Amino acid sequence: MARASADPEALFSAALQGDRAATARLLSLIERGGEPGRVVGRLAYPRSSEGYTVG
Repeated sequence: MARASADPEALFSAALQGDRAATARLLSLIERGGEPGRVVGRLAYPRSSEGYTVG
């Protein structure tokens, strides 16, 4: 059973409010890959503006 805190949209909203734990969970979702990680990418991309890619 999925936890409510694993919802990418809820985590993203919390991270934007400064919640460090939500930011850590978002990074874990991205690292695991799959659809939740892609959802995080779709949520974050419009806010990326002129960021740099390193690596």
